[in-house]
Amino acid sequence: MNNLFKIIFLLLFGIIPNFVLGQVDTTFVNDQIEILLEESSIDVDDSQLYDLIEQLKDNPIDINSAGVNEILQIPFLDFKEAQAIINHREKYGRYFSTNELNAVKGIPTAKSNLIKVFFTTQSQQDKEIATGLKLPVEIEFRSRAISDLQEREGFKDGSYLGSRIKTYNRLKLNYGNNIYAGVLFEKDAGEESFTDFYSFHLQYWKGNYKIIGGDYLVEFGQGLAMWGPYGFSKGANSITPVNKKARGIIAYTSSDENQFFRGAAAQMQFGKFKVIPFVSFTSIDGSLSENGNQISSIKIDGLHRTDSEIRNKNNIDKQVLGTIINYLPINNLNLGLLFYNTNFTPPHPNKGVIFPHGENFNFYSFSYSTFYKNIFVSGEIAYNDVSVASINSVNISLTDKISFVTSIRSYPFNFYNFHSNGFGERSNTQNEFGVYAGLRWRSDWGLFNFYFDQFKFPNETNTFQLSGNEFQINYESRTLNKTRLNLRFQNETKESEESFNFNKQIVDQVRNKFRSELVYNLSKSIRLKTRAEFVWLEIENLKNETGFLTFQDIRYSISDKFRFYGRVVFFKTDSFDSRIYEFENDLTGVITNPALFGEGMRWYFVINYSVLPNLKLSLKYAELIKPDEGTLSSGNNEINGNLDNRISLQLDFEY
Repeated sequence: MNNLFKIIFLLLFGIIPNFVLGQVDTTFVNDQIEILLEESSIDVDDSQLYDLIEQLKDNPIDINSAGVNEILQIPFLDFKEAQAIINHREKYGRYFSTNELNAVKGIPTAKSNLIKVFFTTQSQQDKEIATGLKLPVEIEFRSRAISDLQEREGFKDGSYLGSRIKTYNRLKLNYGNNIYAGVLFEKDAGEESFTDFYSFHLQYWKGNYKIIGGDYLVEFGQGLAMWGPYGFSKGANSITPVNKKARGIIAYTSSDENQFFRGAAAQMQFGKFKVIPFVSFTSIDGSLSENGNQISSIKIDGLHRTDSEIRNKNNIDKQVLGTIINYLPINNLNLGLLFYNTNFTPPHPNKGVIFPHGENFNFYSFSYSTFYKNIFVSGEIAYNDVSVASINSVNISLTDKISFVTSIRSYPFNFYNFHSNGFGERSNTQNEFGVYAGLRWRSDWGLFNFYFDQFKFPNETNTFQLSGNEFQINYESRTLNKTRLNLRFQNETKESEESFNFNKQIVDQVRNKFRSELVYNLSKSIRLKTRAEFVWLEIENLKNETGFLTFQDIRYSISDKFRFYGRVVFFKTDSFDSRIYEFENDLTGVITNPALFGEGMRWYFVINYSVLPNLKLSLKYAELIKPDEGTLSSGNNEINGNLDNRISLQLDFEY
């Protein structure tokens, strides 16, 4: 049966036409969301980034009242585009339809078609009137089951105590566009209980007041002192990832088990002031010292499959208490202050100045954003009672077609933190200094994005200070009829510490990547995507490696009710060091971006079928085959053989 599937896929994907026919690309929005998620996800499943996109779509912004900072919450937009939307409103009056975005000067048609789903022309009052004309309750239910078909070593020897099935169940309610509630249960493969993790929230939101009880996240400034577990990073878009767009408090609807708050939070608007108090009491995973009176390590993977993992569950009590005050003295100036205290029981041990020590920690932060004509400036300065971290950025729209951004970040080696996610080479917002510059040019030949990032890690080791730089140029063209061509080159040079004859030395590690991708429509219902990617890795005096990946992808909308995705991937790399990541279509809400290395083939298909207008079933089957390997993975996850396959099934219901 497996061989039959492979033959069918190879026949389908092996024929690539020399010319392109087709109609308008009706899947543009999904394509752009995939590109955004692909740039920010590395080797993760069930990423909370997808939930961020869903939350923005479920809570569209009122285009007739939103200011620049609200519009910038949409990750596809930069300052100049947000300002263009407001300028159009001020010149021609309120928007009566989001289709009017196509007429906004300075926003390409492709971009306006993408962002429509994140806006609404209904005010809160309009929503309340509309609610009175229909049933006031909206229900969303999602149920998912994922299982490996090959047995891993942990199940064979009994180390994993539960079944192979990974389950996920989430229910969300919306009553009258004012009251929102949600509950989520999740079980990872190998865990015993189907409610190993649970999350819940109840939210009231009307006008200038929002109250959340249960699980939630807090976003502030540029993420140096307070942010959620997800964030967008350097990628194809060289402008927008630099400036984070804080949303204040957000109800938590994801399955990350340790990086959220549980308690209560409120958001209140008083004229030009917005006040956000919050309190949280959670228990998180971690290992303790032998006598149990100190923290040895904190775990964030949320896995409770083995006896040792279960012993680490909820070992640490964490209390967070804080307040945010935002002040908007004038329309184009936003100032913010944050204070919060985090308390751990038991305390952190004294491991040195770069690690937290004790049980009680205070954090203070100041953020700002302002704009004048074609210049947008933003930044944050944070203090942890030990050192000061900062990031400051300037975004300049040089012309209607050229935008430039530059940013300087300084994260001291002793700026330890627990809830940060600042922009940078790393996500821990510690021990890094960097200067970033990005340029975007919409030319008559296509869209160019270029960035250069130079960084150093001042206290990486006791012996050396390490540094590096990275640049990328990304070209996208739609000049051919109904076709999108993407070309990308990236160079990253980093210093690393290696041992030669028992002596430590600093050597350069250089990684070059080139990607060519062609997306084209054979018809209104069939879209094909072809990609080839190459990697060249050189570690001075140590190794030279190469890697190659190519895939052929098909998306076939058989009808309004039935959609099919499929892909065949061939890859060959010299080792894990020259791995290549391959972002995949998956069940809604799941992000899969596996690292492919060695030599082999991966293929999968996804089927979406709308049984009823409000009921959709989704199925994914995926295989990874490495012919020359006797085993795959290692430890408890080891598979005896060269085949790793998985099946996933999901039900989505909306009422």
